[in-house]
Amino acid sequence: MSDIADMMHGIPPQLAAAWGGWLAVGLLLLLWHLRARIGEQEHARLRALARRLRDVPAALEGFGTGLRQYEGVWYGFGVAGAESYQALRMTWEEMRRNA
Repeated sequence: MSDIADMMHGIPPQLAAAWGGWLAVGLLLLLWHLRARIGEQEHARLRALARRLRDVPAALEGFGTGLRQYEGVWYGFGVAGAESYQALRMTWEEMRRNA
């Protein structure tokens, strides 16, 4: 281990700083590339989902209907009960058939 330390003491400080800078820039480029790739994958997944929803308008209509049924109960304007649950469940089943 002392041989490595002796070797490190022999490296000029400017060369060590240049190596450190080169390593830091390479690391930042690597992280930027990975972040961009993850973002592209997420964007592609969302575009595919949007395309699928556009291809199945009945499913989109069912989603809006279910949302309106659920909103009233969620915000306290409607009563949650067996009837509202059955209506929402029927909407879900219709969406599943159309999807």
